[in-house]
Amino acid sequence: MKYAHYDKETGKLLGYYDDAIHQTIPEPNIKLTEDKWQESISSNYNYIDTKSKTLSYKDFRTEEEKLNDAKKNKINYLKQSFLETLKKGYATSISENRFYSEERDISKLKNAYDLAIAAGADVMKVKTLDGRIELSVNDVKQALLELGEYYQSQLQKLWDLEEQVSNATNIEEVEAIKWED
Repeated sequence: MKYAHYDKETGKLLGYYDDAIHQTIPEPNIKLTEDKWQESISSNYNYIDTKSKTLSYKDFRTEEEKLNDAKKNKINYLKQSFLETLKKGYATSISENRFYSEERDISKLKNAYDLAIAAGADVMKVKTLDGRIELSVNDVKQALLELGEYYQSQLQKLWDLEEQVSNATNIEEVEAIKWED
């Protein structure tokens, strides 16, 4: 027979025991059929209703812990949204092609631009999300300026939303914060 040991004050499940394995079964406990034990494990039950002797899941976190977890999750969501937005690229006024707009891509383009200037080139081949194009170095310079502004605007948006999350006083406020393109 299997047993579920629990805290009699909180109903928190403390462990499972099997009399075929364990010589001592701690008290208090409830008996479980094989099916109930399997259900409990697969459903991550952590609570025993001491009156009805049924197992279920209960969130034992304090309201403060729930709010802090919600804030952490929202910050992760915002950071992921920021990165996904940058991966979509950015079309500058120079070209309808979408330039790679992640920080490392902008840095690579800037390095290529610097090398082209140092070599005295007038034209550069540039790889965009939409394909390869040829641009004048002056157009690449303009594209870099616009990409830098775009990147900074998205970064500022991230920081502003993270600050809203930090200042939120309840879970509803946290959940209302969204990344919008």
